[in-house]
Amino acid sequence: MKKIYLLLAAIILTVNFSFAQSGWVDYKIDNRVSAKLPTAPKDLLPGTVMSLSADSTVCIVTKVDFKAAAGLDSAALAPMLDQKEFADGLRNGIEGQMKDFTLSEVKTGTMQGWHTFSLDGVSESKKLKSYTYMIVIGQYMYSFTALVKDGRDTKHKDELFGSIKVK
Repeated sequence: MKKIYLLLAAIILTVNFSFAQSGWVDYKIDNRVSAKLPTAPKDLLPGTVMSLSADSTVCIVTKVDFKAAAGLDSAALAPMLDQKEFADGLRNGIEGQMKDFTLSEVKTGTMQGWHTFSLDGVSESKKLKSYTYMIVIGQYMYSFTALVKDGRDTKHKDELFGSIKVK
């Protein structure tokens, strides 16, 4: 009897594991950062790709070069990262691109010693929630956004954010 229970437990774990990983592909942004996306990414703009999950969660990955965009190399950028004005500037920039969204304040943190920034948003008119997680490494910012329809769970957002790897 114990063998049957162990076999059933093993089958359930195997099914759950394979379901969680089903269809997700590795996406290498550059030699430093990678993540898993629900499908092969499609180019949106230079430095930005998009992937759509089976439940219509939109995953967007963007790499920003602060030196090219604003003339800030890593030495110039480093002292700014701890300032509230920098986080507010990120929020204002995102708000300008996502006009229908009401955004939260930016939460700051670290990942492997690198500065991170995250914020959420809601669009009542589009019935969407947005979740954005950003990592600044040197002169580059890597941004991961998940757009989730109201009423859907956030498992694909969680899978995207949980799959981020920094070397």
